[in-house]
Amino acid sequence: MYEDIILLISVSYLLLLGFLITPSISDEMIYVNMAKVLAEGHFPYKHFFYAHPPLQLFLLAPLTLPKSFLFIKFFVACLAQLSLILVFLISKEIFRNEKIAFLSFLFFLLFPGYIIYSSQVLGIFESLFFFLLGFYLLLKKRLFISSLFFVISLFTRYLIVFLFPLILIYLLKYKKGQLKIFLKYLISLTFVFFTTFCLFFGKDFFTDTVLYHIYTNLTINLKQKIDWYLSFNFFTIFLLLLSLNYGIKNKNFKLILFPVYCLMYDMVTLLLIKNMFYHYFILPLPFVFISTAYVFEKEKNLVTKIFIISIILLALFTNYTNISEFFNKRNEIVLSELVSYIINNTNENETIAGFHIPSNYVSFITDRKIAGNYFDSTPRFMEYFGKEKFLFQIKKLKPKIIFEPLSYSRYFSDQYEIVEKFRLGKINLVMMKIK
Repeated sequence: MYEDIILLISVSYLLLLGFLITPSISDEMIYVNMAKVLAEGHFPYKHFFYAHPPLQLFLLAPLTLPKSFLFIKFFVACLAQLSLILVFLISKEIFRNEKIAFLSFLFFLLFPGYIIYSSQVLGIFESLFFFLLGFYLLLKKRLFISSLFFVISLFTRYLIVFLFPLILIYLLKYKKGQLKIFLKYLISLTFVFFTTFCLFFGKDFFTDTVLYHIYTNLTINLKQKIDWYLSFNFFTIFLLLLSLNYGIKNKNFKLILFPVYCLMYDMVTLLLIKNMFYHYFILPLPFVFISTAYVFEKEKNLVTKIFIISIILLALFTNYTNISEFFNKRNEIVLSELVSYIINNTNENETIAGFHIPSNYVSFITDRKIAGNYFDSTPRFMEYFGKEKFLFQIKKLKPKIIFEPLSYSRYFSDQYEIVEKFRLGKINLVMMKIK
């Protein structure tokens, strides 16, 4: 019964998303364009800087052949929907209760973090899908294939490694006999993948994906991070504390483990990562809602059920502006106008450069190369590379068109003239043409 309902909801959600989906003002522009360049035979680390492990790009590369940005976003949305189905299957396997499993699916689906990021090509849901698939297969005692998918998730986004200890603790408690074999497979495959990538891509693989993150995450401003975290308006902390309280009262280890670990994940992320982004806190959400669904079903107190529903509704209400912004077609219209200008005023042998969002989108659609393969021109990368050095390199390469924030335009004014001012999201930008 619940399987049929889930199938209907999933298909309906994806059909609706097909009408609403639009390019978002985020780093997804970089990753999609990098995947296209990879499909053309240029490798990350060897030919361009890429701050993450390579499997996301290899997953997306074949999908860039139709040159449809929205097609790739829809593919990621399908992976996200499959992740929800895996949450259902995992919850069903853990608690042997289909209603709890269905509620886990439903609560996650309705959460603003899912609605906003389920179609964004940021590597998060790609990685989470493989992680959840690995966990489900682990529960089914498929140890080798399970460990393989865990490793694939790791080399899609390193951030997923923060969830690995949760799996090991669960095995230690409930499947202790399998822990040693699983660890052997996991460690061996991780070593094989990492060694292979180091040998194939060279030392820049380690520099770009490991040392870069160590260097750019050294500064800690905990108060500012906590302010950011609270401003996300996820309110999951209330759901976790509720689940933890239930687990302690009823001596339910799973209802202690999952909430405590999710809280620890958020705390460790706050401490170790300098620049906070909304989507970093997506990864533990399956366990948040598996726990919440269990409490909702088992707790007979009506006040508790009302509280859970109120928290989810509150999260939706306070994130309404964010949800609306991510599905706003205004930015797509602006980007389309930039594409038209580039097609009409440049040829395929001329290059473009500058701010990563418009430059990568335009490059992907028009086949104009990005000067110097500087796909990643985020403030974080410029801090690492050296802002003055980076801007000097762009000027030296003399691309035909540059996209930059309005405040940067004066740096290029001696060689470039402003041909258009435009706005993407909350960012004021200019398009400049070489004189």
